[in-house]
Amino acid sequence: MKNILNKITKYIFSCEEYSKTHNQITFCGIKLKLLKQQYLNARKNNPFHNYKKNNIDITNLPKATGRLRDLQLANLAILKEFDLFCSKNNLSYFLFAGSALGQVRHNGFIPWDDDIDIAMPRDDYNRVIEEFNNNLLYAELFKSKDNSASIIKIRSKESDKFFIDIFSFDFTGKKYTKKEQLTYTKEIKKARKKFKTTHNDAITNTLQIKNKYVADNIVAENNDILLGTEWDHSESNWFLKYDTVYPIKEAIFEGMTFKSMANPKQYLADYYGNYMSYPKKLPKGHSMYDEFTTQDCMVMDSLKGLV
Repeated sequence: MKNILNKITKYIFSCEEYSKTHNQITFCGIKLKLLKQQYLNARKNNPFHNYKKNNIDITNLPKATGRLRDLQLANLAILKEFDLFCSKNNLSYFLFAGSALGQVRHNGFIPWDDDIDIAMPRDDYNRVIEEFNNNLLYAELFKSKDNSASIIKIRSKESDKFFIDIFSFDFTGKKYTKKEQLTYTKEIKKARKKFKTTHNDAITNTLQIKNKYVADNIVAENNDILLGTEWDHSESNWFLKYDTVYPIKEAIFEGMTFKSMANPKQYLADYYGNYMSYPKKLPKGHSMYDEFTTQDCMVMDSLKGLV
C-alpha cells in the first residue's frame, strides 16, 4: 500500500535529480527537465547571449575563449585522430547536426558549443567498435540511462569530459516522397516510444524498426538515407536524399580539412529552417559547465597539443 501511495504521489508531483546538470520535475505524469540553477546562471553569463541580444551578425562572431575554447580544441584533436583512422581504414563519415551547421556558418565550432557530431553508414559504423584502437582514445557503444538509445562515442581514456559522437545511417534502397518520409518518421518515433516503455533491451528492438523501410541496405543513387533508428534524433524528418549526402566532399573546419556531406546547406535548411539566424535558446555544451579535476585539465592540455 505504501509503495502504491509513493507511486501516486510521484506521479502527481515530484522533483528529483535527472543528471549532473538537470533536475526532472513530474506533474500529473508530465516530465520536464530543467537546468539546475548554477548551470542556468553560468549559461546566462555566456557572452554570446549579449551578442544575440544586440543582434550582432551571427557569421562574424568571435571564437569562444577560456574553458569553452579549450574544450573545443580538445574535442577537435579527437576528431583529427578519428579522421586519420578513417583514412587508413577506408571508412566514410561526414560532419553532422551541429557540426555541419558550425562548418557552414562559422567554418568551425558554433561559438557557444563544445561538441562534435559526425555520421557514418551502418557498415562502417559497425567497424568502428571492432577496429578502432588508439593509445589515447577508445570507442564506446554509449547507451542512454533507460537503455532505449545508443550511439558510438570516441572518448579520451583518461577523462570522460572529452569525446565526439558518431551517429549511424542506413541506405534504404528506396525513394520516398516527402509526405511518405514524414509519415514514416512519425511511425518510427511511435514505435521507438513503444519499445522504450515495454522492453528491457529497447535498443535491440529499435534497430529492427528500420527493416520496414530499408531494403537490405542497398546503396544506390537517388535512393533515400534513413538516420539510425537506435537513436532519438531531433529532426522532424529522419530521411535524407542521397544527393544531399553524396558524393562526400572536403570542407574546412577550424582551419583543418574534414569530410562533409555534398549539400550541407540543403540538410541544414530542412533541419533548422533559417539556419543563418540565432536559435531561440543558446544550447549548453556537454561539458563546458562541469567541474574539472586536475586530471581533466592535464588531459585537455595534452589533447590540445595534438591540434
